[in-house]
Amino acid sequence: MPRLLDRRWRGQIDVPLPKALGQARGLLVFMGLVIVLIYGLALVDAASTARTALEGSRHAHHSLTTFESLDFARAEQRLTTIVGLVAVAWMVLGATYFALGILVSKSPAGATLAALVLYVGQLAVFAHFDSSELVSGIVYKILIVATLLRGLRAGVNYELQRTASSV
Repeated sequence: MPRLLDRRWRGQIDVPLPKALGQARGLLVFMGLVIVLIYGLALVDAASTARTALEGSRHAHHSLTTFESLDFARAEQRLTTIVGLVAVAWMVLGATYFALGILVSKSPAGATLAALVLYVGQLAVFAHFDSSELVSGIVYKILIVATLLRGLRAGVNYELQRTASSV
């Protein structure tokens, strides 16, 4: 037994990852995969989404001249590009959440802090454009922030314990 403690204090035995960090890691990986999947499908469907949005506008104006039809085609192409760029940006965000979830085991406090800042920043950006966004899905948002905060606290304690055990 003294030999086991001696090896642990020299940092040869790793301290097990706390449950809260496992939950934060699982949440981040899940969020990342879901976001990438949903917006990957949106990227594939970008042209159809743009066309549908413009069709509603077109029907409001009834008949179009040839010049307006050319403008419609150009507007459809631009809107398709914008929808595609938004989908790619979301996919990058999802990939970032996924990567942070994987990195939780390497740097628990840093990865959970980065994920928390990213998530709260994401909420702030959307609240800036539409304040009702904060209220919609509030229970999920509170659960996500609470899980990340618990993960951050556990990550800080874990890293302190790990550095203390390696001294």
